[in-house]
Amino acid sequence: MIRLWKYAYISPKIHGIMSFMLTEDDFNALVKKSLDEIYSFLEHTPYREVISAVPLERFESIAFERLLVEHFLKTYEYIKEDSPKDVRMLLDVMLKKFEVENLKTILRAKIAGLSVEETMSYIVPVGELDEEFCKSLLERSESVKDVVKLLVKTDYGPILEKGLEDFEETGLPISLETALDQYIFGLLWKGAGEINRADREIAKRVVGTEIDVINMKLILRSKTLDIKADQTRKLILSIFFQLTEESVKRGIEAEDVEDAVKALMVKPYRNLLSTVLAEYEASKSLSAVEQVFDKFLLKNIRDILKYPSPFHVGVVLGFLNVKWAEVKNLRAIIKGKEDNMPEEVIKKKLLI
Repeated sequence: MIRLWKYAYISPKIHGIMSFMLTEDDFNALVKKSLDEIYSFLEHTPYREVISAVPLERFESIAFERLLVEHFLKTYEYIKEDSPKDVRMLLDVMLKKFEVENLKTILRAKIAGLSVEETMSYIVPVGELDEEFCKSLLERSESVKDVVKLLVKTDYGPILEKGLEDFEETGLPISLETALDQYIFGLLWKGAGEINRADREIAKRVVGTEIDVINMKLILRSKTLDIKADQTRKLILSIFFQLTEESVKRGIEAEDVEDAVKALMVKPYRNLLSTVLAEYEASKSLSAVEQVFDKFLLKNIRDILKYPSPFHVGVVLGFLNVKWAEVKNLRAIIKGKEDNMPEEVIKKKLLI
């Protein structure tokens, strides 16, 4: 009874919010609607407060995106404020995971030579990396090296410096991106292991599955970039959940993408990797394959949210991950409609 009471005051909040989350049918319907129709639809969802702050005649992606992020952060704080101390600490690290997504975007933009305005359209500012900080970082830097120098007083500067030498040698952002992942997911895995024993297993499932997926994506990306096995080993997150060290080793040493996928086919991921293999053979597109992995993660979280008892940390972690995906989906739809993208192109950008 004590265990249930601990989460009883969190659960009604989260489950109340979750009952109004957008569904796959909602997103498929929104892709077919005009901007005016999307506006009307969202007036009858939990985003009505966001919509009310943007008059229909000024319903533009940039203004809407800012309000979406505010909505997400408000939801995050709403949940965090009543969470137990050990869960609050884990949630703070999770917010850094979303910060890192923005850093990766900034680094890629510098490599691609995108303008400040263009880059900001791909960024969803959160946490310490708010809109002002991200814009200033872009305006004050000419290169990836400049970005790393400007971050020296943050947690991320020293982390990125470790991958800078490899980046300057190869010109590929993968060493910088994986340095960030190693840092953030190391903290998340440590935090998951330190929470209340009854919740530890489910927290490790949420975090551990994502770590396994990152490692699988990394191995396949290394194959397409022709990165040598020794270098790939340095990039791998040295945490294994349901992947084994042996399967990862075989994947790293495989000759090509197809052989790497087969090497990674340990029991929990066989169906996923069969789908990945079929997608890659059909499209030869790594981005399409990575979408398969991302959708698998969301399905894993949705399965956790369906557990018979709502009184567990997986509800908190899972909800915030799905909520973030929901915000990104809405952002992609609004931006796609504004740019007159075909429906099928917008659909491919969605995580459903």
